[in-house]
Amino acid sequence: MVPRQGSAAGVRPLTYWEKFDYWAPFWGVTIIGVSGLMMWLPSLTGTWLPGWVFNVAAIFHGEEAFLAVVFLFTVHFFNNHFRPEKFPLELVMFTGKISLEDFRHDHALEYQRLVDSGELAKHLVDAPSAPMTLASKVLGFTLIAAGLALLAGVAVGFFSGG
Repeated sequence: MVPRQGSAAGVRPLTYWEKFDYWAPFWGVTIIGVSGLMMWLPSLTGTWLPGWVFNVAAIFHGEEAFLAVVFLFTVHFFNNHFRPEKFPLELVMFTGKISLEDFRHDHALEYQRLVDSGELAKHLVDAPSAPMTLASKVLGFTLIAAGLALLAGVAVGFFSGG
């Protein structure tokens, strides 16, 4: 089957690294949120818990934040931005469409299931328009630059003891 412009939408299952990317924030937000609330509301926390809990909360809060930054700028950046076949930017996040070639390559089993069931054709859409592609690239590169600037700020704060 040949798509109109080589794009498919709404059929992209997640790879194992994408699933990890999506699940990781749930425990991170919980740890950072609970420990942050404990330190933000010391009177309430101190009413119900012993004083050593503040030390544990501060350690958990800082270590989880550092773990999140390290994960984001190693695993996430590599899988979504720096893999040779995706470099310099993966536009699926912004357009909601994946090329049929990428879908066939990255999600071979799902692609084959759709071909075998005859359902692939109903998921084919036109490729993103030129303005949408350009806007996606501008936004994507802006966000990557902001992320790298934040990484630099975190590194400066971490290594300077701040």
